[in-house]
Amino acid sequence: MKKVWLVSDCVVSPLGSTTPENYRNLHSGISGINLVDDPQLSPVQFYGGRISQAITHSPLTKFEYISARAIQQVIEQLTIPLDKCLFILSTTKGNIGFIEEGHPDHPRIHLHATAYFLAKRFGFAHHLVVSNACISGVLSLIVAKRWIESGKYDHAVVVGAEVLSRFVISGFQSLQALSPEQCRPFDAARKGINLGECAAAIVLTSRPDELGARARLRVTGGGLSNDANHISGPSRTGEELAFAIRQAMEEASLETTDIDFISAHGTATLYNDEMESRAFTLAG
Repeated sequence: MKKVWLVSDCVVSPLGSTTPENYRNLHSGISGINLVDDPQLSPVQFYGGRISQAITHSPLTKFEYISARAIQQVIEQLTIPLDKCLFILSTTKGNIGFIEEGHPDHPRIHLHATAYFLAKRFGFAHHLVVSNACISGVLSLIVAKRWIESGKYDHAVVVGAEVLSRFVISGFQSLQALSPEQCRPFDAARKGINLGECAAAIVLTSRPDELGARARLRVTGGGLSNDANHISGPSRTGEELAFAIRQAMEEASLETTDIDFISAHGTATLYNDEMESRAFTLAG
């Protein structure tokens, strides 16, 4: 079985435009969540993470701009054979903002068209969309890992991105899921989620030497499941997430005592945090 390595990464968020910049600000206790007062996004104020940098004189949408910026940074120091590289766009809504801009028929409102547009911009010969709501990012890593292990591709560039839009915000407001304050994941007094925008990109490869890169981290396991509970509500038992966690640990040959850190979904909504807590207990 081929080993899959992470050799490059970049995060573009309200906290910074590079991974080191994001880390420094997080380590300093700086929050990217602020009160957003923008009638074009919502008739009422809400707390969210917004990239404030203005985008002027660019043919790209904000979604495309931050995605391209992340992609450019992860590949600029590498020599990637484009014919053996898979580009994956991971997103839930992509360019959905075209709707409120009055362009509902814009070609790139479709995710596959946006993926093709970004792939062509950087010269990638092969592209794919992974859009599976909130697990799109993690699922993209699993998909990329499996394609590389199969031998179909030697490398994969994965970018995950979302931006704030009236469409998305109104959807969460209709579910009464937005918090009136900065969110408090796993807190007994949690009141809901804060939405945000970000783009993050990574390069996975089975051949770091071919890219002129150093093998930094190895992706050893992944798991997935479907709780089939409700279109907008998680499982109440956590059994399905626990099943996915156990899959990942078994594939990576790990025991629960080997785990030092859990990166949870942590939406700070009532049912999701309860379900995740149950799942972690079951998986342990």
